Amino acid sequence: MVMDKERIYTVITLQATGKDVRHHRILKIGLARIENGEVIDRFISLVDPEQAIPEYIMSQTGIDERSVRMAPNFAEIANRVDVMLRNSVLVGHQVSWSYHALRSEFRHLGYNLDAPKICTQHLAKKLLPSLFSYEFDKLCSSLAIPLINRTYIEDILDATSILFQRLLSLDEDSGFIAGSLAPKIIGQRLPSRIDADTFTNLPTTPGIYQFQDSDGKIIYVGKAKNIKKRVLSHFFSQSVKEKTLCEQTYSIDFEETGNEFMALLLEAELIKKLEPYYNTIQKKLRTTYHIKAHSNKSGILQFAIEEKPQLGEDSELFFTKASAKKKLEQLCGDFNLCPKYAGLQRKKGRCDHAKFPFCAGVCFGNEQVYVYNKRATAALTTLIADTDSYYIRERGRRTGEVGVTLVLQGVYQGFGYIDSSQQISNIDELQDLIEPRKSTYHTTQILAAFRKKFPYKVNYIDRDFQ
Repeated sequence: MVMDKERIYTVITLQATGKDVRHHRILKIGLARIENGEVIDRFISLVDPEQAIPEYIMSQTGIDERSVRMAPNFAEIANRVDVMLRNSVLVGHQVSWSYHALRSEFRHLGYNLDAPKICTQHLAKKLLPSLFSYEFDKLCSSLAIPLINRTYIEDILDATSILFQRLLSLDEDSGFIAGSLAPKIIGQRLPSRIDADTFTNLPTTPGIYQFQDSDGKIIYVGKAKNIKKRVLSHFFSQSVKEKTLCEQTYSIDFEETGNEFMALLLEAELIKKLEPYYNTIQKKLRTTYHIKAHSNKSGILQFAIEEKPQLGEDSELFFTKASAKKKLEQLCGDFNLCPKYAGLQRKKGRCDHAKFPFCAGVCFGNEQVYVYNKRATAALTTLIADTDSYYIRERGRRTGEVGVTLVLQGVYQGFGYIDSSQQISNIDELQDLIEPRKSTYHTTQILAAFRKKFPYKVNYIDRDFQ
């Protein structure tokens, strides 16, 4: 069992432009990281809220627009804040408001903050039940904790850190804090056949998890942004399928990846390799498609959708027949192709497609074949396979580490982890850094979706290594 003092905590205090976190932004933030009961790191910074500061906030905090004019915005300090928070429990007096304000800031950047939290006010009520008041000022006064100025982040942060350290020392049997961090699920219990420490020790970071049966065989593999939260959601689900899975589970293993993208890639690899009984979706045989062209008896270049090309095929791949058909429709419109010979209509004689009524007449002899084939050939050349070589850098599993995923000539090679200060200078060096992995239908889909959603995270090797 993880003891209170063995956990890592981050004390937080902040000031914002208002109380409604949906519409207001952080003005100043203070963080103190506590390990083994001692403060090992502090971070305090003004923050440019990128919006007007109300008069009443200026009078309460002493922070005006001139004060934050040269301050960094939250995006500029987000990495430092992330380092302070990583693998820790968030601590504060009435911590929920600070948590939601911080979560809102990360959401502006496209990240999801999901951290366990402890409120010192609630904890003090349990550990010091005889006090007259648990308001922050009065609590500090009762415990002789120095609080020089209630409006200064620095003073509030120091006082909150001391308060929490006092409360830590009072929780001798580790019961109150452990209880505060336990999942709050009414009417449900975790199975006794699985050791309680298994759930306690699950990380709140991204990665994959594996459920094993009584014989140690892996029966399910999943990925998660927050491994602990996702695993617990299986056991607290009311669905028959989830209950059946959990009844067959006797042990749980996990692997942290540092980011959701690599968790997706690893999940796809393990499901393909292990074929767990309860992973039904990714085990299904999937068909890919591409568009082929051939000259018919009349010498006209004719298009058709073909199933099951190789992943290394030299033309564009499609993961559904509908997407391939949509591409044909685009080509038909862009190059004024005949819908009959573009594979959109099956009939003898003249085409009569309602969506493409402007055929130049190759289908009834009104256009010369060589003239039509020039346009058809031009359309075909646009169906070039993805042969880009690139790498993707994502957050690593710990501070100072970066995850790197490598793709060469459109084929997924694998991923690995490097020091964040390490510079990559050539392809051979990249290949030495990653663990080779197999390219599959699902990894190809994952990479395509990531590039579409986050094009700015893709580092093209031809461009970077010129």
